[in-house]
Amino acid sequence: MKEFPGHGKMKLLACGTAAALLAAMIWAGGPAAARQLDESGFEAKPVAGNSVQAKTVQTVKTSVQAASASGVKAALNVKVSGRETTVDKGVTAVGPGKAGTLAVTNRNGSITFTQGTGKNIEVHMKVIVADSTEAEAKAAADKVKLQVRQGTTLGIEVEDGNVSRTNPPQVALSVTLPQKLGAKLEAELNNGDISLSNVKNTGTIKLKVNNGDIAARGVVADIVLQADNGSVAVADAKGAADAAVVNGEVEATRISGALALKATNGTLTATGVFAALKASVVAGEIDISTSKLGGNWDVSSATGDVTLALPAHSSVKVDGKVMLGEPETDLPLTVKGSRISGTIGAGTYTVSASSLSDLSILKN
Repeated sequence: MKEFPGHGKMKLLACGTAAALLAAMIWAGGPAAARQLDESGFEAKPVAGNSVQAKTVQTVKTSVQAASASGVKAALNVKVSGRETTVDKGVTAVGPGKAGTLAVTNRNGSITFTQGTGKNIEVHMKVIVADSTEAEAKAAADKVKLQVRQGTTLGIEVEDGNVSRTNPPQVALSVTLPQKLGAKLEAELNNGDISLSNVKNTGTIKLKVNNGDIAARGVVADIVLQADNGSVAVADAKGAADAAVVNGEVEATRISGALALKATNGTLTATGVFAALKASVVAGEIDISTSKLGGNWDVSSATGDVTLALPAHSSVKVDGKVMLGEPETDLPLTVKGSRISGTIGAGTYTVSASSLSDLSILKN
């Protein structure tokens, strides 16, 4: 067979040029670049035993190492903003099974609940480290693990026992609930905020924060909220709501079920109370108003003012008293000495109110 001069050299040159172009495109992130790691493709797989560690982080690490070994430069999901570095640990998917309760626990950071449409519980975890280099932030994030405990209670807990106590990281958990959970929902956080919005198809919800705020909106199930030092806000609740603080504020808006508010030191505010109400504060003020009265009210403040606003067409029997302040009303009630009393309409419901200071029962 006849050979053309230089033909073999031309083939080698063409192959070498193509390889160089391909390598350049991969490193530049061009069309031939390797597919980016997708956190949604990783799922926690429980192993034998009651306590299992979610495998998401280890799986991602292995994939990153494999990509590097193949010559592809894999970028870690790390963001630096001001004095904070955020390391995205990805999403862990956990099957709810037949657990009667889902309990989520975190030490420092935040917990956010939203409603999803899938079958699994999806937990997106980010670790935020302040005043550190990127390398230090990555090292701290590597020590933060997500623990999953199966049983009648499905426990999802942040484990950060090995992190620095002088500069502990904040862990942000975003929990997307399955379309049909059915189980009770509990969450506890030591330092930080808990938020929950438009969650459906759960049992009773209980959220607790030691130092921080709680915000819940669009809740169908009965809900219990407690903050030792911070604020609690609940709105658009279809079931019963129980909100309490030791030091802080409680705000409730448009509550269809029975409402219970309590504070040791702080203020209680509610607008749109459509069923029974019990509100008490040791040191602080109470301000409650509604456009529709649908249950009995029992309201008391040991050392603060109480203001109640009722619709003029209420069917209610009122009994209010003060210790040191003055009672006032613009409703067709009787003020005598330290008391406000009387009946409006058929007197279907009762409103009992007491205050050490001033008491106002007004027309809304």
